[in-house]
This record gives sequence, C-alpha cells and structure tokens, in this order.
Amino acid sequence: MIMRQVLPRAAAALPGQGTVRRPLSRARALDLRYVRTGPVTDEPVLVIPGGPGLASVLPYAGLRARAARLGTDVLMVEHRGVGLSRRDTTGHDLLPEDLTVDAVVDDLLAVLDAVGAPRALVYGSSYGAYLAAALGERAPERVAAMVLDSPLLTARALRAERRAVRAALWDGSVPGTSVLAARVRSLSGDGVPDDELVDALRAAHELGGADLARRVTAAWRRGRGRLARALLLAWAGHGPEPEGGSWPAFYEYDLVSALARRELDFSPAPDGAPLDVALAYGRVAGSEAPDAPFEGEEHDLPRALRRFTWPTVVVSGRRDMTTPPEVARRAAAGLPHGVLVTIDGGHSALENRPETALAVVRAIQAGAWERLPGLEDALDALPRLAVAARLPAIVRACLALPV
Repeated sequence: MIMRQVLPRAAAALPGQGTVRRPLSRARALDLRYVRTGPVTDEPVLVIPGGPGLASVLPYAGLRARAARLGTDVLMVEHRGVGLSRRDTTGHDLLPEDLTVDAVVDDLLAVLDAVGAPRALVYGSSYGAYLAAALGERAPERVAAMVLDSPLLTARALRAERRAVRAALWDGSVPGTSVLAARVRSLSGDGVPDDELVDALRAAHELGGADLARRVTAAWRRGRGRLARALLLAWAGHGPEPEGGSWPAFYEYDLVSALARRELDFSPAPDGAPLDVALAYGRVAGSEAPDAPFEGEEHDLPRALRRFTWPTVVVSGRRDMTTPPEVARRAAAGLPHGVLVTIDGGHSALENRPETALAVVRAIQAGAWERLPGLEDALDALPRLAVAARLPAIVRACLALPV
C-alpha cells in the first residue's frame, strides 16, 4: 500500500513534465503525461520504452539525467493506461476500449505537436519498437531517424522466440549450452514446471550467458539456489507481485493487457512442445482482460519498413531470447537505409545497456550511424551502469548460500 502512494508521488515530482488533453469519449478525456529533459532542440529524441506496461517518467529518470549531461534532448511519453497516464479526467482507470496501438501512436504524435517538434529521432525498444515503426508508417514526415532496439514488429515473432529458447535450453544447439540443456531436461523430467524453467533460465542466460545458467541449474538439481531463482524470476517480471498486481508508476500491465492480448497475441496458445514460452506469458499477473482474444494485427510493420527513407539502426543483444537476433536481422534487411548493430547482452539495450543506447543516439546525431556495425567492440567496452550489470554477481553470491 505504501508503494501505491509513494511511487506515483515520486514520479509526479520529477522535473520537466507536461500534459496533453486527449479525448476518449464525449464525457471523458485523458490528461496524457510526458516528460522532457536536456536542452530543447528542433529534433528531440523520442524514447519509447517497451512492455506494454512500462512507465516512462519514473523508471528512466537516470537515463534522462545522463542524456542531459551529454546535451541530449530526450522526450518520453507515459503510455496511456500506465502510471501517470492511467486514469481519465473523471478519476477512473481507462477502459479496455481506450487502449489500442493506434491510440498510443496518436498520443506520441500529439505530444510532438504539443512541444512544437516537427520531427524527432525515434528510439523504440521491444514493444516500443513496434510503436516506433507504427509511427513511421503513420507519419513518416515526423521521423528524422530511428533506432529499433530488440525490435518486436509482429505477433509472429513468438515463433522465433520459441526457437531461441528451445535451442539454448532444451536442444543445446547454441554453442556452450549442451550441458545446460541436459540439466534442463533432467529438471523438467523431475517435475519442475516449464514456465519456471523458461523464466529463470532465460533471464540467467541473457544476463550472464550459458555459464551463469549452468550454475543456476547445478544448484537447482541439488535443491539449492532458491533465492537466486527468485531474483531471476523477479527480473523476468514473473516474481512475487505487489498488492494490486503491479508496481505503480513503474510497471503496470493490468490495464494495458487488453491491448497486449487483442493486438499483440500476448496470450498465445501453447504448442504442446517442451519449454513453451506461451506458458511463461500465461504467468503474467494482474490482467483486467483475461478473456480478450487475439483479434489480429492492424499493422503490417515488416512491410512498412521497406518504405522508411530515414537512417535506421537496429540494435540486437547477442543473447536475446525474447526478440532473438534473427528477428533483428530480418528487420535490418528490410530497411532501405538500415544497419544492424549486435551487442553483448540480452533483451533491450535501453533497459540493460543504457550507455550503449545513448552512444547509438549520439552516433546518429553526428551523422556516423553507418559506421556503427564496425564499432561493436567499442560499444561492448563502454562502462555498464544499469542494474543488470550487477545482477550476475549478485546471483552467483546467492548461489553460494545454503538455500
């Protein structure tokens, strides 16, 4: 209960915020919240985080502070249905029908209008990349350049996610994962639920590679490592839930699950094979729309990429099993003016490698975006400032405990 009061107040107190009134119906409207930091320019960097469900104002305060020190103009929009944009002007939570991809894209354009920005460098991460591409499809004249970080561009990406998870954790066909996969098969045979295996070991592999995942499975088979697994499950977003099923002003999936299920197929049918990521999706708690079926996508974004005339950098983590590198490669191949940059890590540079995300932005602003594929070693050598950089050591320390 304390968090439900303190976190929104902390978010509302951060500097640089504004609101845009967005109509919902004849009697209802939304005061959409946005935040802008750094020197004001004609072309801000519009940063769109993932989810759906991630807030923008509070979780990325550190990123914006670092960007401001570098002289970067950052604009972020609190997605409708989340955090400071959760309720309408009558004080009630938004309704499922208020939450669509097209409405969110309209929100982004409305904020650009409100701050007087004719164009922006649009940086989208994961689901945010879906929104970035949809914005480019809708209003290409508003895009100066784009970053698609760990891009989700179609609900069909679930197939690639299944292949990546099974290759590393079940088949052992990824270099260095044969022992890991054998242990996973053993744990599964002993009755450990597949969704728990997927959540904990995908997080371990993305954060620390096959070595960390092997250590986790070794402890697991000895009946140890419960605290380490709890940390990994929490990092994966499927750990213990607070009262109300969300982290207020930080991660709130409950309302936007309507959008996720209807348009992005975030409640896919299991395929019956081992380690099905559909089971992991099913563990996402707090949904207000459990019966919302997948209705199909309104956008054909892979096709839309072919018409993008601006510089676009596709960023992919080499260990990403959520939107795997093969998805990023296809996206980059479909862009007339695109390059692919692969970095050490898992899903979302914005979340896990913010210093790399800002370096990519600055390279685009300097006109050096085409050189980025040749600078991957330099990007990997940048200091790692996010919590994710410390988690592997914390997990290893937890594995040494007799629990």
